[in-house]
Amino acid sequence: MKYPPCRLQHPQGLTLIEVLISVAILATTIMSVFTIYSQCFVEIRRAKNRTLATNLTQMMMEMIIASPYAPSVYHGLSTNEEPSPDNPVKNNLDAWKASLQTFPTSAIGVIDVTTETYTYLVVVHIDYQDYGRISTNTLSLHLAKHF
Repeated sequence: MKYPPCRLQHPQGLTLIEVLISVAILATTIMSVFTIYSQCFVEIRRAKNRTLATNLTQMMMEMIIASPYAPSVYHGLSTNEEPSPDNPVKNNLDAWKASLQTFPTSAIGVIDVTTETYTYLVVVHIDYQDYGRISTNTLSLHLAKHF
């Protein structure tokens, strides 16, 4: 039995229009993926900065808690200014300042202490540049006064 020759129903190859449409679809897909990837990269960096800022504020808070001095000694201290040489917690502030210098962007740490009847309200915060905006990480704690 002899089969008739095979005849293709469609011409071989692609037309120019089909190629252009395919390229346009591919380009749109690649641009979408690139946009999502770049946004994810920015969010990962922001999360890293936020985690580092949280660790550094917690580090300072732990130094204040462990200090033999009253928390009010820390009031108004900032990594932007040098404390007076006779300040008993100057070494703690210098250590915190050195840690903040390792931060990937510019960062400033500030300590505020409010004296209340039976407690101190200690607020430690760090302001840092985060992809064109200023972000703040704050940690606050009530510490009991020792009478």
